[in-house]
Amino acid sequence: MSDLHAPAAFLFYPTDFIADTTDFSAEEIGIYLRLLCRQWTHGFLRDDLTALAKIAGVSRARMASAWKMLEPCFEPHPSKGHCIVQGRMERIRAEALEYHQKRVANGKRGGRPAKATKSEALCIESEALTSVSTRETESKAKPKPPTPTPTPGSDSLPSVENHAPSAADAAPAAALFEAPPALNPRTPRQQRLPDPHELAAHQLLDAAFAVVTEHHELALSRKAWRDRNKTAALDFVRQGKTVEQVCDILRAAYSGAGGGFYTGIVMLGKLAEHWPAIARADDSGGASPAARAAAKSYMARNARVG
Repeated sequence: MSDLHAPAAFLFYPTDFIADTTDFSAEEIGIYLRLLCRQWTHGFLRDDLTALAKIAGVSRARMASAWKMLEPCFEPHPSKGHCIVQGRMERIRAEALEYHQKRVANGKRGGRPAKATKSEALCIESEALTSVSTRETESKAKPKPPTPTPTPGSDSLPSVENHAPSAADAAPAAALFEAPPALNPRTPRQQRLPDPHELAAHQLLDAAFAVVTEHHELALSRKAWRDRNKTAALDFVRQGKTVEQVCDILRAAYSGAGGGFYTGIVMLGKLAEHWPAIARADDSGGASPAARAAAKSYMARNARVG
């Protein structure tokens, strides 16, 4: 069943898509797009050629032929058995769902309060009238202070000596002449220290850009390419991957790992998706000797592939 909360649209990156599908035929590109759209609306694909052929609108035989190129783009679903997903699409979909749910929750908290029912309104009005009536009764019952009567032979005004200010009356007046409280000293702004991860990511971007431009004529400028790949470079650094490891895997991809499928990788995010497959390249995967040598170099630096 379709996920009713899934957003109606998803972001599309033409540069990445063209790089990923360089070796695809027109039919394989069309099948790939239909499978991605199905995954977005349903959350997964069944790991069955007959079901996939029905989604793509082709025969099972043509689906089996196209699947030889498409299969490396997909991976097993993390929780559903006998189901597959495209890794990057799954992550983007999860982030979009989380963002959508947060907006719905914020909308519920910021909505207008519900109107009171007729009976509740009558009770509120009755309580207000009772409160006003009580205050009027108390004010009428409170006795007024007697008016001083002047004695014969004295001025019409009362004596000042009989109305000397008390200590309680003098306190507010004295407070007017007190010194104002001292203001809190301003806390100096702390200088932000550079993030060591960012420094390492800049070094990684410089080295990776040099390797990529050796094999591809990029339409992006150096600054634009670095901006697009900054997040992926930070992820590599936080995972403990070194500049040498990333460059080794890039060279392995360009040397023919996976039968030439990975030679079109120009973005570090796409490299991260296919990292395990490139690092495990062997004779059965169609990797060249240079690719196998680069993969072994990586394995020697990092015992666990991931």
